[in-house]
Amino acid sequence: MFESLKKDRYLRWFLITLITVFIVKSILASVFPLTGDEAYYVIWGKFFQWGYYDHTPFIGWLLWPFVHLSTANFIVRLPTLLVTTAIGIGLYGFLRSYDAEKASLIAILYLISPINLCGVLITTDIPLILFSFFSGLFLVLAVREQDHLGYYLLSGLCLGLAFFSKYFAVLLALAYLFYFLFSEKSKKRTLGFVLLFLAVLPFGLENLYWNYSHDWANILFNVFNRNRGITFEWHTVALYLLVVFYIATPPIFYYCCKHWKKLFRSSALFEFNVLIVSVFVPLVFFLGLSTMKSIGLHWPL
Repeated sequence: MFESLKKDRYLRWFLITLITVFIVKSILASVFPLTGDEAYYVIWGKFFQWGYYDHTPFIGWLLWPFVHLSTANFIVRLPTLLVTTAIGIGLYGFLRSYDAEKASLIAILYLISPINLCGVLITTDIPLILFSFFSGLFLVLAVREQDHLGYYLLSGLCLGLAFFSKYFAVLLALAYLFYFLFSEKSKKRTLGFVLLFLAVLPFGLENLYWNYSHDWANILFNVFNRNRGITFEWHTVALYLLVVFYIATPPIFYYCCKHWKKLFRSSALFEFNVLIVSVFVPLVFFLGLSTMKSIGLHWPL
């Protein structure tokens, strides 16, 4: 391993960045006081339930072992640090088989992006991001490995856990369906996507039952209560585009503008079409929604 580090300077820079970012984020997590939402989720963590008022339950489950250890800022936010670090490692590990140099650079770009570097709060978005990442990763692997059914199943399980984290996971499911409808069909691929969505079904049924037995509180809050009084507004569209620019980071935005034709043509690495669809379908949905309400930074994240 040490010999590999000596020879591979890009791997060395990736590890240095990974450790440095973790230290910086640890300091930020310890110093900043908890927000109201974070304190709210800490209470969820103290009382394990199968559902909560305004979100699906996984954030409470995730925090359960941590808040029983301590409610210090660093401990409460430790899942955020671990999740964002795991995604950085996952990016590097997966992309290394394609190009070791680019894998390091892409993972470093993710680690030092403002949205990651400053993102230390513990919210429902954290498990959503984690399971969305691995669901997409397993789906790419399924397509790359000639429609490997095991990867389809793992993608579905992660998608179900993403749904158990936040309702926005539905947009990822919509992107998967869109990809399947417009991709080349085969019996094995069809079976794979059936397995994927069957793996999500138990999570949806549990949420449906919890809402049924709790006066539909969760669904009513998300569909009706928080969407009252929305009107058509152009300035919210401009704000949304600014949010997307901030999340993408200037280097990625520049690359997409310069090479936009490459994004929509048939790629030699056909499995990456899954990722392109998984990004653009939710972003287009939010673009339409931004004409009626302000889109928060965490929504398209």
